[in-house]
Amino acid sequence: MLLCLLFWPSFRIKGHRFSTFYLPPLLGLLLLLCFGLLKPEDYFGGLIQGGAMNPLEILALFFSMAFISTVLDEVGFFAFLADKMVQKAKGSQFALFLSLYALCSILTTFTSNDIVILTFTPFLLCFAKEAKIDPIPYLVCEFVAANTWSMLFIFGNPTNVYLASKFGLDFVSYLSKMALPTVFASLASLSFMLLLFQKKLKGKIEVEQKKTRLGDPFLLISSLVILLGATVLMALSGFLDLPMWIFASIGAGLLLILALFRSLSLKTKPILLLSSLKRLPFTLAPFLLSMFGIVMAFSSVGLSLDFGSWLNQFSPVWGYGLASFLSANVMNNLPMSVLFGDVLSLSNAPSQALFACIASSNLGAILTPLGALAGILWMGILKDHGVSFSFGKFCLYGVAISLPSLLASLAALMIV
Repeated sequence: MLLCLLFWPSFRIKGHRFSTFYLPPLLGLLLLLCFGLLKPEDYFGGLIQGGAMNPLEILALFFSMAFISTVLDEVGFFAFLADKMVQKAKGSQFALFLSLYALCSILTTFTSNDIVILTFTPFLLCFAKEAKIDPIPYLVCEFVAANTWSMLFIFGNPTNVYLASKFGLDFVSYLSKMALPTVFASLASLSFMLLLFQKKLKGKIEVEQKKTRLGDPFLLISSLVILLGATVLMALSGFLDLPMWIFASIGAGLLLILALFRSLSLKTKPILLLSSLKRLPFTLAPFLLSMFGIVMAFSSVGLSLDFGSWLNQFSPVWGYGLASFLSANVMNNLPMSVLFGDVLSLSNAPSQALFACIASSNLGAILTPLGALAGILWMGILKDHGVSFSFGKFCLYGVAISLPSLLASLAALMIV
């Protein structure tokens, strides 16, 4: 999987690009099933079992929220907010930098880090080229904000969804523990970014302001209302004794029906709906389902239990936090979360260890491009736009920003 991410991240067939990262785990799962190292009845039974760690329910929650967010992007809502941000900056790169950080942080909390990164990166590249300014500070700012504030809400990152769901955390109990670590990590990351980029942000911006028009007002209002409603209901899910994925799925289904109804009423093709569906990261499904099976095999031979017993010798916060942070950059943060979810469960680790792993699954994405799939996609977008940003340069910025952010967040967990 790592070799694919580094050297062969995608391939093209008849003009269509396909990712490769999920193919090695999928092949690994098939081999485990074929050779009897993982019993098919155990694997498929685990996929449909009741309880908090059902991976199909986790995927339903993530894709539902991603769909609602993508529709908002397709109607121009995010681009509209970005243009407003540029106008408020009034030529100051420093003000623009802070505004961008704030905007990406807010949007990430209500959507997901992947959505924000994939949405804003092309916009930032085009804006920087037109304004004749260095895009690197803004690109790093966007990436760091998205992978820091994604910790705040459960649905901000698929890793949050998996780990929180596995241990039965509701919206409020999750937020009560992760709010302070998110704020601490944010202050640390923003402070170090300002130190790194202070010279580059001194210049003025000279760019013609262009007004971005919003798309279909019916779908815009519908998407915003549904997003707000789903978020509120998910926050109340613990009190209603219903899983969060139900509210997210109902919201996404309702928006899908409204989009189809809108196209039928206007007698046009559902272009916006189709483009929104096309942008969803569907390859996440075989990836998560494959890693779920591989971790089941790890558990069956005792590897997860041995690893957890070793980690239990250390502080729950620092031991699990640092180990998961480094592991995310060896195996990617989603498989790391699947593995550590199993380790935490088998070793009966305290709840502090769980939240430390959640923090690391987000902040680990900032250390190297291998830390998260968003990092690989982000690097690919920069390459397509002719922006020079090497693996080594990413790691240099990553070490300078992610390490203090991680230490700050883990220190906050010691307080809460």
